[in-house]
Amino acid sequence: MLTGGEHRELIREYFRSRRRGQLVLGSLPGDGREAGPVFAAEIDTAPFVDWYAGQHADATKPGKFRKQAAETAGFLLEAWGPREHPAEETVYSCSPHRVEMLGRLVRDDYLPKEGNAVLALLPDWVQWCADRAGLPAALAAPALEAARAEAANSVTDDHGPGDEDGDGAPFRRKEL
Repeated sequence: MLTGGEHRELIREYFRSRRRGQLVLGSLPGDGREAGPVFAAEIDTAPFVDWYAGQHADATKPGKFRKQAAETAGFLLEAWGPREHPAEETVYSCSPHRVEMLGRLVRDDYLPKEGNAVLALLPDWVQWCADRAGLPAALAAPALEAARAEAANSVTDDHGPGDEDGDGAPFRRKEL
């Protein structure tokens, strides 16, 4: 659904991605039955929070750390992608373009406190998604690099929808 003020490049990318997704789904072998969609609200963030807490076992208040991580993971999943997925595995795809779009959406739509928490969690989320999807390290590296760059670009009070960084990113990403 368009809200107005979207960049022409974003609209083009949306339709290009949709066409590519339809082509990919059409070429997958199947058993003749169409699987029901998985909605993002049904994706359980608990396995990620468990993994994340294990990565940061040195946290001073583990209970509070886990609670904040669970809340932030919920925010992240909300911005991560479409609410409807053809399969749960698509939730874990982590292309650099998807990571950069998440960063843009978070900076446009979130308050600094929540947005910066989501961006700080992003590199760990991308690593977890890459591991979960079985993505080889060479293919995960650009997504992790993008996640670190997005985490370094914090949400500020003066950033608003449509603010440009001048280089056309993320709409001009070169495809691999």
